[in-house]
Amino acid sequence: MVVAHAPELAGQALFESVDGQALPIEEEGIGGKLDRISRIISRELGNAVSGGKSVLDSEESSEGDDDGLEEAFAGLRTMLNSKSPENAFSFADSAVYANDRVIATLVRHLVEHVVIDHELRAMANDARRRAADELRNIPTAMVDFVNRLMASGVLVDDVRNMPKARLALVVSAIKEMGHQEALDAVPDALPPSTWSEAGDGSPTVPPDEDEGGLVQPSEGSTDTSLAMTTVALGGIWGDIDVSHTGYRIEERLMSSDEDLAVTRMQLPPDRSMMALAPPTGIEMSFAEGAESDRNGLLAQRFLDKYCTRMKVGMTEQERRLWLFLLFEESTPTVELQMGRNGFFDGVMMPGPEGSSIVRRLVAIDRSKLDDALDARALAEPAVHGR
Repeated sequence: MVVAHAPELAGQALFESVDGQALPIEEEGIGGKLDRISRIISRELGNAVSGGKSVLDSEESSEGDDDGLEEAFAGLRTMLNSKSPENAFSFADSAVYANDRVIATLVRHLVEHVVIDHELRAMANDARRRAADELRNIPTAMVDFVNRLMASGVLVDDVRNMPKARLALVVSAIKEMGHQEALDAVPDALPPSTWSEAGDGSPTVPPDEDEGGLVQPSEGSTDTSLAMTTVALGGIWGDIDVSHTGYRIEERLMSSDEDLAVTRMQLPPDRSMMALAPPTGIEMSFAEGAESDRNGLLAQRFLDKYCTRMKVGMTEQERRLWLFLLFEESTPTVELQMGRNGFFDGVMMPGPEGSSIVRRLVAIDRSKLDDALDARALAEPAVHGR
């Protein structure tokens, strides 16, 4: 818990009773740090053999040669055997204290570098999230417009194969501008789509047409522009309420292989992290901290440990869905939620059990998407939990 909440206090909390004076290694680079550690060990070993110079302290010793260590121990034992029991005990006890200081120093640096590693990885992930294309966010009004086009019989291939000049005609008609001005405004390349297309010329959401040619929602489905706050996932999950999370849920009919994979996504086998963790150990500690203190970082560490123990592989999308269900959905306080900056934006989830519906979490506040990932990144294997 100290490492998670206050890394700078880790050394003091763990080692104050053993070595309150151990200083961090300031040398730059791995080689410099290892040389410094080697000098510390060599100096303490030299002190332990009463000033005898061990081979470890010689720059001429070959790497991996442990003859010097055996020689030092043999000399130390010979020297102690020549002293009275009282003096030998006193000397050995002093040497044990010096060796404990070395161990404490090394372990403290290990903890510090584990924390540094975690922070660097978090920074790298944050940079990757911030690099997500901001243009991928589609306003609801645009979704409504696309639905109207689809209801009029416009197919994916009609749009995909549309020449630039014809697209300029559409833009000029909508914006009431000249054709040349519209032609100049049409970009040659578009940002990648958030939703995967079927690739067979069918519309993204296959329409069921009535006699008037209008799109009618299939039984159990809704228009993608409808903001849903309560849905049923089936099994132990029953209904989940997202009204307090800052997200809405959009539904559509399955239309691609990627959507088929979504319908097969595994949901957490229990609604509690503590119920999923072994009764003792670090995994239970993470689960308790996540659920009791509503600590999102501990929730992520719990999931990493759980996946490692259960040998479960997840995509980044599956990982975020599990965090949403296990943590976010039961965290009513906005300040403690993980998704306040778009962490769950675009995450897919299956529809009702046995249906061909897929769902997507969409952040209501589109101005805060620093933590969001695009569809391709969400579909890739997660960094954690492998």
